[in-house]
Amino acid sequence: MQRRNPRLESTRRSLLRGLAGAGLGWPLARLLDPRLSRAQAAAPQRLLVIDMPNCTWLPEWVPTGGRNVQQASGDAKAFQYGLSSSPLEAIRHYTTILNGIGIDRPGGDPHVASQIHFMSGDVDPSDTEGSFSPSVDQILAKDSPTLKAGQLVPSVTLSAHTTGESERTRIHIISFDHNLQPIQPQNSPYEAYRSLFSGVAAAPSPPGDAQAASAKLAQNKSVLDFVDASINSMIARAPAYEKQKLDAHLQGLRELEQRLLVTQNTSGVVLPDPATMQNLMLNSTEDHEKIINSFFSILKAGFALDLTRVGTFMFSSGHNWVDMKQSYLPNVSQSGNVHEVTHVDYQGKNLDMRLITGWYLDHLVGFVQSLANTPDIGGGTLLDNTLIVFFSEVAITGDGLNAQHDSRNIPLLMIGGQALGNEGGRCLQYSGHTTNDFWATVAPKLGVAMDRFGKPESNTGKLAELFIA
Repeated sequence: MQRRNPRLESTRRSLLRGLAGAGLGWPLARLLDPRLSRAQAAAPQRLLVIDMPNCTWLPEWVPTGGRNVQQASGDAKAFQYGLSSSPLEAIRHYTTILNGIGIDRPGGDPHVASQIHFMSGDVDPSDTEGSFSPSVDQILAKDSPTLKAGQLVPSVTLSAHTTGESERTRIHIISFDHNLQPIQPQNSPYEAYRSLFSGVAAAPSPPGDAQAASAKLAQNKSVLDFVDASINSMIARAPAYEKQKLDAHLQGLRELEQRLLVTQNTSGVVLPDPATMQNLMLNSTEDHEKIINSFFSILKAGFALDLTRVGTFMFSSGHNWVDMKQSYLPNVSQSGNVHEVTHVDYQGKNLDMRLITGWYLDHLVGFVQSLANTPDIGGGTLLDNTLIVFFSEVAITGDGLNAQHDSRNIPLLMIGGQALGNEGGRCLQYSGHTTNDFWATVAPKLGVAMDRFGKPESNTGKLAELFIA
């Protein structure tokens, strides 16, 4: 049996510290770790679930036209968005909008129970804030060969605002682990940055060293040349059987470094600045937009560097405690947080909901366009290889004076993921289907065979025509 060389291990760790100080240590170190495989040649697949809670006026969201799948009639590409879904026109060719898909929840708070049932396919009927199943993001992060290959962080769980009514302790929860414990989302961009990019933040070098490394990269010289003394020392001290492994690792480092160099020079993928995130006021209306943008930057960089392939992001808790009129939408007629506004009966509420929904969709559109303009490490763009599932746990129905929260037909989109078979530019109309059926159809595309999802009684059959083969 081959023995590990303590001196070699010590030298290797020194090299990793040098790489981290040069600014490339976080992804390059993976190739020197014998527990991890070399970087994948093919483009990685990813899943991102985005939740926009509690602001959509259903009559103005629903598109007209499109394809009635059960009746096999209509053209999926011949449709018009509704008044409140119209901002999606800017990303039409990436997006499939689904209509008629409902959440089969047993009761309880319409936000908490619907969020949990959407993600887990089941809600504990004796505790409608608990789940009988792990959430789909955790199932896929654990069981999908494509989603768990190569990345260092199995999944990230984020929320831009986690406040709600105190008696609703899980109003900000959409993920449950395999022990059925709720996963608390990170609501601090700064802490999310520190967690995901810890290799970058660790072992900083003096400014001159980092500048020298950047200069060498700008001249297309390898960062390995910058730390060549450590490399030469390692090779000289390595036994013969280790030298072959070391040569393979170093070649992999050079290959990955070149891909990162191309990405940095052509796509504009840069790490967010932690200094701008450190003093953000969490769960505040004032910094809500900055927190959203920070989380989107973190997700984009994390995907681009293949640190993680599964993420969930909530714009807010299910109650949405943000006062949009205060800082962002002065034309909203009612003051108070979004959840309060949705429960006030007044004429013109649909106009306020249209403004609020549009504000969130504008931020979604900007993020999607950013992914679409970013080359991926294995070909295509980040958006091509990332399937974004966008949903709201309820839609608001009624005449404005008697509006209700309804989960029988929720806003639901698939964005991106062209490499996975989401053609985009389509509207698919269904009837009698549930979100359990949706996930049972999506999971096999991400590498997990699934005939049904969650509660058996909530499955009515997979969604025909959802993907283009």
